[in-house]
Amino acid sequence: MDTVLAPPAKLARRLPDPRYDRLFFSAVALLMLIAVWVGFARSYYLAGVFTAPLPASIIHLHGAIFSAWFLLFALQTGLISARKVALHRTLGLAGFGLAILVVIFALLAMASQLRFRANISGILAFSAHSFNSAISFAILAGLAYATRVQSSAAHKRLIVIANVPLLSAALNRWTVPYLRDENFHHALLASNIFLLLMAIYDLWSLHKIHRATLWGSVFAVFMQQIAWPLGSTAAWQVFARWVQSMNV
Repeated sequence: MDTVLAPPAKLARRLPDPRYDRLFFSAVALLMLIAVWVGFARSYYLAGVFTAPLPASIIHLHGAIFSAWFLLFALQTGLISARKVALHRTLGLAGFGLAILVVIFALLAMASQLRFRANISGILAFSAHSFNSAISFAILAGLAYATRVQSSAAHKRLIVIANVPLLSAALNRWTVPYLRDENFHHALLASNIFLLLMAIYDLWSLHKIHRATLWGSVFAVFMQQIAWPLGSTAAWQVFARWVQSMNV
């Protein structure tokens, strides 16, 4: 009598060792920190930080909080790489408070720039980008904090994507003609390299794009793209002039 052989059990797909996650996200944090340093080295860090010739005290505070955020982000990814999860979670509470300050002072810096750059053509429309960047960061960082317990995979992807809207200001100050000054849209495009890196890593490690990467990136790019049309609307111009009149 013939023996009926059962088909071999389907082997579970083996994913890369978790250490690759630690290496990838640590590398991304380091690259972001380098991008910020290169962008603001001449005008801020090497110019004395608090003694740098910036136009307003709010810009000094904005710069300090902005820098502290990226330093904390690099530290947090380093703690995960070192398996210091308890300390990472403890600092996460401080990170949540710092993220709130990032949003508040980003908006205050926008208001201050509307005042001291009032004579620059197009500053009212351009301020919509600063506003959208702050709101985009707030929403994505908030989602990252909300998912920290349920899904560490979503949490770490969302916090990386949340940083992307903040990086265009740094890239716009690199000593690269393609990115500098009036070529802000090029700096904006260059910041999306981090979204592309995340998608490539997902495809390699998960064989698909994680839904946090997909929808987080779609939202970040959407907020980038609507900033210019928003800034051209009559409603935004009225709002920006009102902010300008506050003399922050």
